Amino acid sequence: MASQRAEVENEDVDLKINNGAVDAQLEWANLGHLVKSKKPGREDLQAFETAYNAACGSIARGELGQAEVLLKRSKGERYKSLK
Repeated sequence: MASQRAEVENEDVDLKINNGAVDAQLEWANLGHLVKSKKPGREDLQAFETAYNAACGSIARGELGQAEVLLKRSKGERYKSLK
């Protein structure tokens, strides 16, 4: 049972990461009107993948200052995960 709960928790994280990647791709494909949230939330800053996906969406929208902050954040989260 405990392992099943852990899988479900990880599944939520994976879905968040994948949704962020889809949103960034929609922005690149000029379909940004289909993206529900364009502003990254606090939860987007807590993992490398989510921060990176948010940065990609920002780049696609031309929000380069925000993208730089998000890329720095993703780099910091990546280093934390490697330790």
